Amino acid sequence: MSVSVGRQRAEADVEILAAVAEELKRGDARSAVYQQGMADVLRYRLRGVTIPRRYRAGTVEFDAYYAGNERGHVLWGKLREKVEGFDCSPSVD
Repeated sequence: MSVSVGRQRAEADVEILAAVAEELKRGDARSAVYQQGMADVLRYRLRGVTIPRRYRAGTVEFDAYYAGNERGHVLWGKLREKVEGFDCSPSVD
């Protein structure tokens, strides 16, 4: 991976985390696990990164993570509506 590709991914991650923070800033306190679930969905939608299975089914972390995944898909829809002409297909490196 070249330095510029690595830098682009780091910048995209900053933007992803900023989008998650913006979505949750209005008194919608959520756990770090929930926020990670949201961010992983945005990484999937933007870059085609597989959404990992981070937690075992039946745990509170699993529930929070997958609730965050659902919210991430909703957030993706909102972001797509805001940006006209935005290419929403995952990038391939």
